[in-house]
Amino acid sequence: MKTRTRELGHHAAAQQRLAWLGALAPVAGCYQGIDDAAHADGGDDAADGGPAGGSASADGGDTDGADGGGDDGADDGAGDDGEAEVPFEPLPPEAALAKVKDFLTGLPPTSNEQASYLAQPQTLPGLVDAWMKTPEFQTRSLEMFDQLFQQQVSAENLAEMMGTTPGRINAMNTRGGARLLRSISDSFSATVWDIVANDRPFTEILTTRTFMLNVPQMVMLSYIDADPRGDDGKDLPSWVLQRYAGFEVGVRWTGNVIPQGQTFNPDSANFMRFWLDTTPDASCQTALGNTTTGRNALLDAFELMFRVMPGLLKCGTATEIFSDADWQLRPVTLGVADAGEDPTAFFDVPGMRTADELVLHSDRVGYFTTLGFSVNWLTNDSNQHRVNANQALIVGLGRTFDPENVFVPADGATVDEGHAEPGSPCYSCHKDLDPLRDFLRQSYTYAGSPRPASEMTDIPGSAFFSLDGSDPIEGSGAGDLAGAMASHERFASAWTEKMCTMINSDACDPQDPELIRIAGVFADSNYDFRTLLRELLTSPIVTFETRTRTGEEYGSMVLPVTQDRFCLRMSQRLGVADICNLEGMLDAPAAIGKRLRALSDGVPPVSYGRAAVLPFVNTEPDVFAVASTERICQIVAERWYGDGDGTLFTTAQREEAIDAMVEQIIGIPKIDARYDDLRQVLADHWDLAIEDEGVTPVDALRSTFITACASSAAAATAI
Repeated sequence: MKTRTRELGHHAAAQQRLAWLGALAPVAGCYQGIDDAAHADGGDDAADGGPAGGSASADGGDTDGADGGGDDGADDGAGDDGEAEVPFEPLPPEAALAKVKDFLTGLPPTSNEQASYLAQPQTLPGLVDAWMKTPEFQTRSLEMFDQLFQQQVSAENLAEMMGTTPGRINAMNTRGGARLLRSISDSFSATVWDIVANDRPFTEILTTRTFMLNVPQMVMLSYIDADPRGDDGKDLPSWVLQRYAGFEVGVRWTGNVIPQGQTFNPDSANFMRFWLDTTPDASCQTALGNTTTGRNALLDAFELMFRVMPGLLKCGTATEIFSDADWQLRPVTLGVADAGEDPTAFFDVPGMRTADELVLHSDRVGYFTTLGFSVNWLTNDSNQHRVNANQALIVGLGRTFDPENVFVPADGATVDEGHAEPGSPCYSCHKDLDPLRDFLRQSYTYAGSPRPASEMTDIPGSAFFSLDGSDPIEGSGAGDLAGAMASHERFASAWTEKMCTMINSDACDPQDPELIRIAGVFADSNYDFRTLLRELLTSPIVTFETRTRTGEEYGSMVLPVTQDRFCLRMSQRLGVADICNLEGMLDAPAAIGKRLRALSDGVPPVSYGRAAVLPFVNTEPDVFAVASTERICQIVAERWYGDGDGTLFTTAQREEAIDAMVEQIIGIPKIDARYDDLRQVLADHWDLAIEDEGVTPVDALRSTFITACASSAAAATAI
């Protein structure tokens, strides 16, 4: 503890010296961007009287003094409102370059890249194109898509969707190597990457019926069809129970081993008899010796496939069904069964392993019908698909429901007056929302099952979509909604605004002529996502090389320290995958992974709330957030810096280690004028640390790394 206190003193002194150099600042000072949660949700101005940090301008509010909309100010230096115009200070080109490359890859610029850009700024598009061909860009893209498409999955919500309990879902996940929940969350991110990697139009995020799935997810989607429930949560007829009369499930652990092929073969005498590799707990053997039938048998078979036995979890673990290969994501097209055609049975694991198509009763199209999105935004017989319809609109077109922007049938026939009485405050919202959510009601029950004809009695035959005054589109079902959203002229501007906001960590003015220009280029490129990124990242709206309306409104900000950017940045720069263990994939002792995962929760994440068009970015960190960043750096230092096995640098590599800390961790290339001074700060820190009583060379190495890692240039960008 005594040594730790001395080290912290050296860190503070070194970071103060870094701040004096004008290159870095203490990490706590880096938080700027969207001001608070209210702004992300479209709230009022900040409590201190400052301008709202996001949604007011994102929704098209006025932006006085903006370069794109009027004069640059009168000759006396005053703006249109009589206030003195703020002098424009472009972002230093070194910082602009670092911002762009870090966003795409998490890596800092090399000396050659910085020299090329400083000499010829017009080389930036070529650099961007090259960075978008790297493995690091794929990693970064998957992370971005995970945030943008809202596919986060919890055991509690998945249990409600599947008709079981959170404890049993957690057991299914654990016994599958913690891969079940993660693969559901990752599925659509991988689907979007497949679209981007193969140069397909980005509008396919809405219209695709081919998803990156694994066999366990195929089983889950098929099971939802096999065990359908109505709007009230009660059972609907199961096609599996009708097709396989006498469907009966049991387990065996004595006698002849039952091969999986027989368990899943309806023509076998051992159909739905699951072999247990281990003998169950003695207290459970009598109950497990019995078979189950009907709906209980469906659930038992489903859970047994994920190694959860009938009855109590303590009874034991069922035999492993899914191989490592089964867990790999691959393209699978989801088709809808024709009349009289059986969909894929949830127990047809052998067939799923080789199939490139899964036949369902459900129509699955685009991001908003995936298992991940449906589980993240559950509905019920009260909400009736309103929340997930609204979230679908937010994700796809960057809009939430607004009476001015949504078409309403003149007679209000599709409004649920039982849920919102005419004249009540809720009625105006439902008048807008209900005609659109009917697309989803036509396809799915409130329990998430495919809606059969018998459940269509109270569902309108037509649903309507219109936005921002567009001609209304009448249709039926999720597929028509996907097509209507993909063809809407708002798509290009919505995704231009989304990506600009993600790059700058603040709202971008939708009336900015430069943003409008970029949206046009994106649309003209047949919605090529790489084109969108290239145009944004080489634009002054991001580099702040020249004035823009967005820059006038929000300024050239230092990007905030966020969980996703910091953890990815450290992973890429250290060459250690999943350094914060956010995905549970860190190659380190379990105790270290657990500590890093817990500490990373103290670093504010970028997140989307219900009905929030803009993400929430914490710009006012408390002491716990700052401490979490430094503690992560400390644990990384203890694990990967020292004289033991498997370290990145040893004390004998002092010079190489300090060079790497400046170039790779802080991100300042050797060609940069600041490099020598920054390197000297770290070298002095090492020397000062080693002078203290009881401090070893290993302590000095680690303390120096912590100073570099917790500096604002390492934790944030655009400084």
